Amino acid sequence: VLVSFSANAADKALLIGVSNYPGIDDRLPGIDLDLRLMQKTASHLGFAQENVKVLHDKVATAKGIEQAITGWLVEGVHVDDRILVYFSGHGSGIPDQNDDEIDGIDEVLLPYDVRESSSGGAATLINVVDDDSFGSWLAQIPSNNVTVIVDACHSGTVTRSFGMKKQRLGEKVMYSKSYTYD
Repeated sequence: VLVSFSANAADKALLIGVSNYPGIDDRLPGIDLDLRLMQKTASHLGFAQENVKVLHDKVATAKGIEQAITGWLVEGVHVDDRILVYFSGHGSGIPDQNDDEIDGIDEVLLPYDVRESSSGGAATLINVVDDDSFGSWLAQIPSNNVTVIVDACHSGTVTRSFGMKKQRLGEKVMYSKSYTYD
C-alpha cells in the first residue's frame, strides 16, 4: 500500500499514558508498552517523529492534556492534516456537571493529577478530563481528519458528541473511537 502525504502537512499525534497515579493504589503496568507500540504505529502511519508528542505520567496532567490539545494540536494544522489522539489509563464517571447526560454521569479520563473530592456531600473526582471538555478541546482542532483512540475502562461515551458541526468551518467532522475494555 502506497501512502502519500503533502510535504507541508502538519500531521500530528498526541499520545497520552498514565500508569502510576499518586494516591491511587491501582498501577497500570502496561501503559509504557502501550505508548511504545503507539509510537511505532504512528511512525508506520507516516507521522514524523518530531510531530509525535508523548505525555506520560507526571506531564499527563489535566492542564497538560488540555494545553497539548488546544495548543500544540491546533498550531500549524490545516483542514486536511491528520491528527491522532491516543489515551491509555484509567477512565471513570462523575456526577453530571451540566444535566446533559441521561444517566446523570459524565464520563471522564483520569490524568496523572486526578484527586478524590466531594461535591454536595457526594464523592467525586477533580482534575479529570470530562467528556464535555474533551469534545470542546477536540473541536478546536482545524483538521477534518481526527482519530481518537481511548484505552480506558468506563470511558463509555467520552467522544459521543464529536459528530457536531464546527461553526468556523461549517462542515461535518467525523471522528472515530476505539475501546479496549478491562
